[in-house]
Amino acid sequence: MKMNYLSGFLMASVLILIIFGVFAEHGYARPHRDIWLKNELGNKILPSRNSHEPYSPRKTCGTCHGYSVITAGYHFMQGFSEISDTYDKLKPWIVSPGMYGKW
Repeated sequence: MKMNYLSGFLMASVLILIIFGVFAEHGYARPHRDIWLKNELGNKILPSRNSHEPYSPRKTCGTCHGYSVITAGYHFMQGFSEISDTYDKLKPWIVSPGMYGKW
């Protein structure tokens, strides 16, 4: 009886470690640190000063993450070959049928 309890405990412990190991490997276990959004010049975007300026993913994310790898990804490039300034007249900020150019 004592051996069954011990083996069950060990199996449950190993299973929990595997699950947490998988989630930690994919980044689920740790949140992203707070960052400032930056404009194309690399300046912080502040509500009181320049909140009307668009943020730059290259300057905001590219300092820590591989920007060239991210921008070559499938989801990032969806719709790139169909880009048009007149794609959606009701929503002029949407420039393609894919994710490229969307907010």
